[in-house]
Amino acid sequence: MKWIIVLAMWTAAVAGGLAVLWRLARRRNIALRDRFSPKFVRIVAVILVVLGVGVESESADRSPGGSANQRSQSSAPGRDETIPDVLKQRVPLQFLLGERTGWCETLIGLENLSRKPDGQVEKSLEDAVQRLPEPLREIAAAEVKAVKTGRPKPTVTAEKIGAVLAQLEKIEVLFDGRSTGYLWRKTAQLPEKRDDEKVVELFTALHRHARIFNAVNYARAVTPFPRPRSTSIGPRRNWLEEHYAMDERMRLAVSVFPRTDAGTWQREATAVFAIDKDSAPATLIRAGERRPLLPAATVRLNRLDLIETPAGKPVVLEHDWLGALELPPGRIVTVWDLPGLLSADATDKIARATAAALRGDEQAIERIEHVLPLCHPAIRAALSESPEVAGAPRLCTILATFDDSLSGNPWPAGNRKEKELNPPFMPLTGLRR
Repeated sequence: MKWIIVLAMWTAAVAGGLAVLWRLARRRNIALRDRFSPKFVRIVAVILVVLGVGVESESADRSPGGSANQRSQSSAPGRDETIPDVLKQRVPLQFLLGERTGWCETLIGLENLSRKPDGQVEKSLEDAVQRLPEPLREIAAAEVKAVKTGRPKPTVTAEKIGAVLAQLEKIEVLFDGRSTGYLWRKTAQLPEKRDDEKVVELFTALHRHARIFNAVNYARAVTPFPRPRSTSIGPRRNWLEEHYAMDERMRLAVSVFPRTDAGTWQREATAVFAIDKDSAPATLIRAGERRPLLPAATVRLNRLDLIETPAGKPVVLEHDWLGALELPPGRIVTVWDLPGLLSADATDKIARATAAALRGDEQAIERIEHVLPLCHPAIRAALSESPEVAGAPRLCTILATFDDSLSGNPWPAGNRKEKELNPPFMPLTGLRR
């Protein structure tokens, strides 16, 4: 009797496998419901493997990131196939996410530092700034001093930010998503008269830095690292195993870099525009590459994108909700410049939508999320005026998406010890599947 049940189950599994193949051939979705037993699902999976489902062709490259589909993605126009020199060196990359120095918590405290702190928090920040990597220390100290004295935060040139980013890549080959976001936010204070070519170089370096971080962070997550062994005299590290594990991480990071993108920098907090049919042609600068924006074309603008406008006839962007947005001629426009170019009617729409979002209006919240590069100043003003409203926490989270930072203040008053602050961790969203 038992063999009859087994034979019936295998027959049903074959039928189920053929049904799965039929749906795959027709590009339909496949969902396994809870009425199927785990044993039946395993048998179907075995049958699919025997039939060759999911096996790569022999012509495809077996190395990570080397399949035919992945090669077609990585060889798409505009992709940077050059492996950075820092990855070719294959030296141990340091991920100082707060385990040893806690400097990432300092950056979180700085990005939430908008008013004069109390004495205890001020002393904690000043002490923490001294533990920052040397390239970041000067910028952070000037920011803390400005808030302490009640003055506006000082402007930083693109050359200075670019030099800091280059030095971070040379200090034990230091890469971290928190420092990338902090330096990008400093570009909001670029002086009015600036070298446009230096701005292009800086945003290109930030894009490359984000890609390298995502590639190495992926390799760090999937490569096991040996733990110290317990001995009679305490834990003992195996230096040879750690060396081989680090080298394996670097090889994997090099292999996945061509198919790694900038992650959340190009998928979140974006805005879609159409070039007006009577507008002058513009140029989109993304990752250092220039792409023409012709009239009647559509562009999805990311936070690390730049728009170069020609001299003479202005460039006009059209948004389906906010209307026309006229860009100044003959300059490089960043996402920080866009809110100041809105019309009075568009500004009024954003103000009313922000007020509705504070009250919990889902439609208003959805609209705000789709135009974050244009409405983030209105969200900041609304949160500063009404921080206790029911919808404030959600708006704070949405704003943190644009700022690429954690919401909330990690430097509260009281006797909270620094070691209790949890180090931030960037999600693994940079690898293209």
